[in-house]
Amino acid sequence: MTAFIKGAPASLDAALDRAGDILRAAKSPVFAGAGADIAGARSALSLAQAMGGVFDLGDAAQEMRAMQGRRLMYTTPREAKSRADVVLAIGEEAARYAAKHMSKPPKLGREGFKAAPRIILHAGAGRETIEGGKTIEASLERLPGVVAALAAAVKGAPLTGYAGLSSDDFKAFAEILKTAQFGVAVWSPADLHPMAAEALMILAEALNAATRFTSLMLAQGDNARGIADVVVWMTGFPGRVSFAQGSAEYDPWRFDASRLVNSGECDAAVWVSAFRAAAPPWTGAPPLIALTGPGAAFAKPPEVHFNIGKPGVDHSGEYYDAMADGLISAAAVKSDKLSVAAVLDALAVRVERRAA
Repeated sequence: MTAFIKGAPASLDAALDRAGDILRAAKSPVFAGAGADIAGARSALSLAQAMGGVFDLGDAAQEMRAMQGRRLMYTTPREAKSRADVVLAIGEEAARYAAKHMSKPPKLGREGFKAAPRIILHAGAGRETIEGGKTIEASLERLPGVVAALAAAVKGAPLTGYAGLSSDDFKAFAEILKTAQFGVAVWSPADLHPMAAEALMILAEALNAATRFTSLMLAQGDNARGIADVVVWMTGFPGRVSFAQGSAEYDPWRFDASRLVNSGECDAAVWVSAFRAAAPPWTGAPPLIALTGPGAAFAKPPEVHFNIGKPGVDHSGEYYDAMADGLISAAAVKSDKLSVAAVLDALAVRVERRAA
């Protein structure tokens, strides 16, 4: 079955009509979710704009906030795998990535390059994740201080011990980073507090004064990077935006969907999760219109629920691919499951008709 109203099977037209009624009655709707393909993100953003709502789809806001006001060199997964002789893996996700994809020696390098085992430094807990690597043991909460201490050591600034490490320990790790021919810091926005990401950018700037040191930001799932690109293309802002004033306004705290729902500041919510059957994380309960694959576990049935297809599986779609470091188009044999864009575009027509 494609559509449900309060948990009961319904025709697609009836579900779209009911969803249209909810949005027409709303004065401050929120459009949020785990993810969608490029077409779905564009449709959701366009509908949010038409209704003067808030758009908080995907989870790349932290990544964008960390990048603001700083220059940071980026590389691709393939380039990092082929060239990095020193890897600084920050956080658990980065450690798992380095252990899986960067355990063998690099294949490329400068003139006279000879393949040798990479040096992998892991800043974080869980030393068992990288066999043979060197670990700067630190909890998630201490990572900003650890990375900042490394930056201070690279700069030669006065330094004291931190997180169980002496100043000499940090200086030794800094020397490893400074002598890299092609150093790469691997990190995930999901793992790092914005302060840690900011400290990493300071560290990279300091290292680039003496060597080439770049970074590999691991793409979050559900096409978060692709959605972030859509928001920048269409609004000029890097993430959470509101159209309540008639034009796009950016504020990562005020326009956090979970905060708005839990505080009661919104009166309707559209939740989109195209790549997996995820339910909203919030505890508030405005009228909910959900677009997910089958199997999403809601605390209570949404007012309207559309079972949608997965991009690249049930319908063709475009989304960000980490290995390609860009958007790819994935063809698929069409199923009877609708895409996010198809549902939202049909819903937009009904909202517009009722507004006329």
